[in-house]
Parts: sequence; C-alpha cells; structure tokens
Amino acid sequence: MNYIYRTIFSLMLISITGSLHGVVLADVAIVTSPQSPIASVTPAELEKLFLAKSSTLAGVKAVPVEQSNKSLKAEFHSKVTQKSPDVLQRYWARKVFSGDGIPPAELATDQDVKTWVNNTPGGIGYIDLKSVDASVKVLVKLQ
Repeated sequence: MNYIYRTIFSLMLISITGSLHGVVLADVAIVTSPQSPIASVTPAELEKLFLAKSSTLAGVKAVPVEQSNKSLKAEFHSKVTQKSPDVLQRYWARKVFSGDGIPPAELATDQDVKTWVNNTPGGIGYIDLKSVDASVKVLVKLQ
C-alpha cells in the first residue's frame, strides 16, 4: 500500500515539474494606438473583450488581437481570463461550433502587434512589457 502512495506522489511530482519546464513568466503590457480614445481598461473589461463577450471599451468599438507566442499568450490569459491554454482552446471550439463567436486573430511578434494596433481603429493587443516604446499607448501593465 505504501508503494502505491509513493508511486502516485512521484507521478504527481513529475507531472507538476514537467508542466512548469520551459515556462517563462513575463510582464505583459496591454497596448493600443497613441491616437486611440481608449484611455484605460480593467482586467474584467479585457476578459470580456478577449472572450468575445463584449466588443467595446469606453464606448469605442475595440478589436482585440492575440499573440501566437504560446508563453506570452498563456501568461496573458492566466492573468486576465484565468484560462489555461487547453481550457481556452475548448472555450473557442464551443463558441465557434455554436456560431457564437470566433477567436481574435493571432500575430507572431510584439512588433506585429504594435504595427497592427496602429493600423487598426480600436485595435488592442498585448506585448511583453520590455517591447513597449513610443509607438504604442500602454493601457495597463499586468505584472
């Protein structure tokens, strides 16, 4: 019986450490164009926007964009929607299948997001805080 408990504990430990391997926590900046009338945003508003439960911020039509960078995307969603990548994937599969929404477009890099928010009215996205420069307005920092 003691062997079974040790085996279960060992498997749980391997599972936990294996799932944390390669995870890099980043500070995330929610950004938009410097010309955008959106001045600030709350995590609750971000959650609704990025889960397609709302399409406006401060009375302005907002268009969210995701990152294809898996670690940054996971960090953003852990802080904003409290959804793991697997849960988020299932969430969008249900929404798409039911015809209730489609996920935001994904871009590859922080630079792509900065360019996109500047060329898209109401564009809002997230980047690594280290990539912030004068080309974007930071609405909130998630640390």
